[in-house]
Amino acid sequence: MTIIKMDMDNKFNELFVILKLPDFIIRAVVYFQLSKKAY
Repeated sequence: MTIIKMDMDNKFNELFVILKLPDFIIRAVVYFQLSKKAY
């Protein structure tokens, strides 16, 4: 039971990283687009 729980935690952490990464990329792209428009 503990092993399954740990496996679920690993999957959850992976999902969290996968969800956070696109958020960072989207912010970077939006920031880049805004800075490009400023010029």
